[in-house]
Amino acid sequence: MVLVSHDREFLARTVTGIVELDLAQQEITVYDGGYDAFLAERAIARLHARVAYEEFAETRSELEQRANLQRSWADKGIRAVRRNLTDMDKIGRRMLTSTRSTRRWQMLEGQLHE
Repeated sequence: MVLVSHDREFLARTVTGIVELDLAQQEITVYDGGYDAFLAERAIARLHARVAYEEFAETRSELEQRANLQRSWADKGIRAVRRNLTDMDKIGRRMLTSTRSTRRWQMLEGQLHE
């Protein structure tokens, strides 16, 4: 039987499982037990989600810093190649290094947007 109510005392006395519809996250979560068990499990789930988000934010910050560093190295390398157009062998090696640096920061930016 499905029961919909906002009366928490009534829910605590009658339900044996709860289905939570979270429109913001577009998730459906099923909790076993009564209303009090639901509140406890939901609090734990939110705590775990918060910790995971903080870890992700820290990782994202580090990735952004590395991507910015790689981008600046790539830009510096390309400018150096354009400035010294006299020796073609050096230009080829520098361009290859600059291209690798560009690929590195593009890869890091790709990880940020996953």
